Amino acid sequence: MYICFLGFIETLQEIFSGIFDTILSPILTDVLTVIVTFAVDTLKKTFAELFLQLLVVVLKIVDFLEDIFDIFSGYRDVYVDRQPTDLLSAFMSMDKVKMAFLMVTVLAVALAFLFTIIAVGKSISDMTLEGKRPVGKVLGAGVKAAVAFALVPFMVIFFLQLSTILVRSATNALVMQQTDGTPPSMGTIIFLTGSLDAGRTDLAEPSFTDSVRNKYYTGRASYTDMKQVKKDFDPAKFQIAICAVCTLLMIVILICGIFLFIQRIFDVLLLYIVSPLFVSTMPFDDGASFGKWRDMFVAKLLSGFGVIFTMKLYLMLVPTVAGSRLLMFDDKTLEGYAFINAMLKLFVVIGGAWAAFKSQHLILTIMHPEAARAARMSTAMMMGAVMGAAGGAAGLARAALPGKRRRVFVDHQSSSVLSESRSLGSIKAMEQEAERKSQAFRG
Repeated sequence: MYICFLGFIETLQEIFSGIFDTILSPILTDVLTVIVTFAVDTLKKTFAELFLQLLVVVLKIVDFLEDIFDIFSGYRDVYVDRQPTDLLSAFMSMDKVKMAFLMVTVLAVALAFLFTIIAVGKSISDMTLEGKRPVGKVLGAGVKAAVAFALVPFMVIFFLQLSTILVRSATNALVMQQTDGTPPSMGTIIFLTGSLDAGRTDLAEPSFTDSVRNKYYTGRASYTDMKQVKKDFDPAKFQIAICAVCTLLMIVILICGIFLFIQRIFDVLLLYIVSPLFVSTMPFDDGASFGKWRDMFVAKLLSGFGVIFTMKLYLMLVPTVAGSRLLMFDDKTLEGYAFINAMLKLFVVIGGAWAAFKSQHLILTIMHPEAARAARMSTAMMMGAVMGAAGGAAGLARAALPGKRRRVFVDHQSSSVLSESRSLGSIKAMEQEAERKSQAFRG
């Protein structure tokens, strides 16, 4: 009876096993495949949308820094008494700056008259020596100084307007223009660069001016409108890595450029105010000091060209590198060729940003090496300050964690106990020493 029961159970096992393998297993496999695929796609979509929203937030910071950069570089006008002008011209036209320039000019005229008398006396006393300066040459230098006093303000205004025109022309020349002539923001360019392969509408040659991206490029739609962005693009296909690298490096370049233009404003104001003092030295050195001042003034006015050229040129090349039309590795027989191609493009983007950052003082080096050297030192100091601030913020964030606070408290408590025990030990040692001395005195 027991043997028959076991045989019946084995028969049932074989029957149900066959049913499971034949019917239930394929069904469960398909169902689990659908569930796992749906879960993976959902997580991928969720994280892709999250990363895209974070990218949009950082791109807003880029656009904000770009607005500040445009104001300090003179590309965007500011308003003084509701009259549009660039920021440097606004500072130059301040009443206090004009008054300071006038006072320095009066002092410089007196110095020039004194220097001319001294130079004439020295020329007369050196008449019998070789290499003397004739009196006529000294007086001619004095006349040149008098003319320079009148021409310096006009020369400053001329170079100031010329630098403003050149900055705006260079920016417009290196940025792809729209029909209305308003260039897109850096955030828009970086966003559209990451979207070249993420369109929901398949296009043969996606570009910034195609039917999908033209409204973002011309300003009729904004990348901050996530509802519209999700309709036009697939967040999972966005090139987040390239966009993130471009964004972070562009933030660094913009911050350094902003501080560079702030320093440029104060340097130009200082050179403008003290310019009559260099003019007053013409009777002594025939205008050598004034020539140095002129070269430095022009170099400072044009010192922002390197930053503008490198940034705009970099933003022109990034879309070409990130687009699907450029293949740096096309050996499809090798497994993972798509990943290799993406990594090569990422290296080009990072290297291009580094080259743009390092070459921002190249034009200034050609014009005035000393000013370029000073600008490099200022940029290095600013980079150190930015990295130090980032490290300090990271340290504060780590200290704000509960575990960190607890460990800091425990370390502080243990150090307090240790110092207290050391203090008690020193007090006991002092008591023992006093007792020993008292016993020795009584003995």
